[in-house]
Formats: sequence, structure tokens, C-alpha cells
Amino acid sequence: MALLEPLSLYLPTHPEKTVIKAYNTYSKAERKRIMTQNPSSFLHILGAGKNDVEPTLAIRKAYQKVLQSSAYQQYTPGYWVYQIEAPDRTYTGLVAGLPLRAIQQGKLRVHEATFGVRIAKLGAYLEDVQIQAEPIVAALSDAEQLQSLMEGITVGKPTIEFTFNTRTHRLWQVVDVQTYAALEKELATFNHCYLIDGHHRAAALQYVASRHPDTKPIHLLGYFLPEAQIKAASFFWFIRKLPKTFQATLFEKLGPVASCDANTLPNIHYPIVFRLHKQTYTIQKQGEWYPQLCELYRLLEEAEPQIDFFSRKNKQSLTHSFAKKTPDFSCCYLPLSFAEIQQVADTHGQVPPKTTYLHPKLLTGQFLSPL
Repeated sequence: MALLEPLSLYLPTHPEKTVIKAYNTYSKAERKRIMTQNPSSFLHILGAGKNDVEPTLAIRKAYQKVLQSSAYQQYTPGYWVYQIEAPDRTYTGLVAGLPLRAIQQGKLRVHEATFGVRIAKLGAYLEDVQIQAEPIVAALSDAEQLQSLMEGITVGKPTIEFTFNTRTHRLWQVVDVQTYAALEKELATFNHCYLIDGHHRAAALQYVASRHPDTKPIHLLGYFLPEAQIKAASFFWFIRKLPKTFQATLFEKLGPVASCDANTLPNIHYPIVFRLHKQTYTIQKQGEWYPQLCELYRLLEEAEPQIDFFSRKNKQSLTHSFAKKTPDFSCCYLPLSFAEIQQVADTHGQVPPKTTYLHPKLLTGQFLSPL
């Protein structure tokens, strides 16, 4: 059995007008401006249930409407080579389906824990809307031959090409019979892959499948690329208003911690730094990792309705990150290497939720795959 399988996709006819970044990276004002200026934006679909009594049903109807219009084109099941040309590097990988049975057999190796509440919410959402709009990203080891095959495909004219936010996106549908056969033969050599982005999406799909065991086989929409292309980055998130209950138990859950001068942050060796009000701290390592972070994230999960949990940001300078924002609580992570992440996944370990930030990050609405 091949690790990956062909997938039927809907692709936008005018992707440069349709696709968006992750929904939570836009402010309320930005979403309003984009939706006013661009009637084709995918934000209209995600915002369809905002004022509806049954929001997910409204979103499902919005999906059905665009899929029946000329906004998206349906393609027969197959493989797509997808290339993202960014200013600093180029990513080339394969868009395909990962069968749920492969996930159940442990062939999708994960490194991050997940929030149970979030899985249930996302699972219920997917169950209602019946569409995957955001691929997971996974890495393949020893993929030199696959890389060579994909490079040969990218020599030809792309099926789709567009530019969005300074990045050029190219897609090649694999249609040549010999190339298709060679690709499937190569994919059969892979026994597993490493989940880079989309831990909650993968878990939510399993949640959906567990509730409907007799339905047709489910495939997880994914972008699969050689591990050498994965890029780890530092990132930053904050909570504007910290609940008193959270603050009262914070140090009890995080200990031991050490205070430090924010101006020295770029030189520190701890990968995790947080700021409570105006004081900066590093979280001390215990053994191989930081088990106390699990407690921090349990607190976040419990208090989620009360917390303004802002999306994570890439930052080159930790000092700049903390200086730019003045919330009650801030947290910044220095990058872990893919080798470290791979070691955690191979030993069936898990770092706490949302503690790694790996590139590439994909657009929303570029690939739609019905469940």
C-alpha cells in the first residue's frame, strides 16, 4: 500500500483573488476591508456563519454555492506538484491524500500534543461543512528520488500559476502516464512521514471518522515535501488580558523559571521565554524537554473563553517582539531543528501544543477536498 494516494480536488479559477492567509492572522478591520473590496475572497465563506444561528450550516451552504459556480473547478483524482517560490527559498512538494488507515497505523508521526477541546470543536466543524480547506504539511525522509521526479515535472508549463503576497505559486497536475506510474512506484517506498503543520486537523479527521465508521474511506488533504526543505522559525504569541485565576497559578505550574533582561534575549540558549507584565523569564529545561509547559497549556485550554489568544508571529529579534507588544502575558519560542522534532516523533514523544513553528505555511482556500 502506498503511503499517499490520489485525491479529487477543487481549485479556484482565480486563486490570486480567492485565497487567504490563515483566518486568525487578519484583524477584524482587515477582514472587513478585504471582504468589501474583494467579493471573491475566501473570507466570505468563512464569515458566512458569523451572524447565523447555525454557523457551520451557513458555511456549508456557502461552500456548496461556490462549488456549483465558476469560482472553483473540480479535477479528477490525482497528484499535484506544488511549488512555492518565496523571496528566501523555494518549496517543492506533492499535494495528495493520506489515507486515514495510514494515520491509524502510526505512519503519520507527530511531535506535538493537542487540545482535546479544540479537536472536538474542529471535528464537529468538519463533520458539518464536509470540506477540507487547509492541507496539513508533512515531511518525507530519504526523498531524493522523489525530489528528482518532481523537478522533472516542474520543467514543463504549470497548470496553474499565480502570485499572492510576494510569493509565486505554481501547480502541475501529473497527467503523463509514465511519470504517474514512476511517481506511484516511488511513493510505495515510503513507510511513514512527519507531521509538520496541522496536528489538530489530523486529530479532528480521526474524530470525524470514529463517529462515522461505515462511511467511505477518508483521506487527509496534505502537502508532502522532502525534510531538507522544512524551515524552523521562532514565533510569538500573547494574551492581552490575563485572567487573575491564570496569573495566580502560573508560577506554580511553570516552575522553575528564571528572570532575565529582555535586552539579552537574542543571546540566550533557552528556546522558551515569556513575559508577565513587564518582567521577562526563561523556562528552565527539565531533562530532554519542558514538561511544565503542558501545565501552561492546560491552563490556556481551561481559560480559553476568557483569553484573547492572539495568533503566533514570526520574529527575527526576540527583543523586538517583546518591545512591540505590551500585553499582560507574552511567550516566544526559539526554533527547534527538524532533527530534534524528528527524534521526538520517532520515540513517540510529544512536546506541548503550539510549541513549534515550521515552514512552509499554506494558504486557505487554495485546495478544497470534500470529505
